[in-house]
Amino acid sequence: MLTAEKIQENYENHIKIIDHYLGERKDSIKSMISHMEDTYVMAPASGKSWYHNAFAGGYVDHVNRVVKYAVKQHKLYEEMGGTIDYTQEELVFSALFHDLGKIGDGDLPNYIPQTDKWRQDKLSEMYTYNPDLILCSSQTGLCLFYRNSV
Repeated sequence: MLTAEKIQENYENHIKIIDHYLGERKDSIKSMISHMEDTYVMAPASGKSWYHNAFAGGYVDHVNRVVKYAVKQHKLYEEMGGTIDYTQEELVFSALFHDLGKIGDGDLPNYIPQTDKWRQDKLSEMYTYNPDLILCSSQTGLCLFYRNSV
């Protein structure tokens, strides 16, 4: 679990990462994040406690660490003579948004708190998928967000 202060600190660091690494896209990205700010800031990174960061604020915490270690791995790869055929901006952009689908559709969150005590206790399911969103088509392999009510 993260404190409110740690969630805020993580979000501020997230914005600093965007400002530091992203070029002309950063204003558009920050606008997108601002549109769904509460959902974005408070989203868990997963639904089950035995997965990574299944707690409020877990998404941003997880993504910040992915960026940190992607940059470290890039430096090691370069140091070892690896061929760098991508920019640092591309690397950080992909690390920042590798799990973006876990946020939801921009208006509704992907994960909502699990209210079934049995599922919490027996399955360690702290969050469940929002039933107002359809996430993926197993037939096409595509993951698209749209509302059930449409």
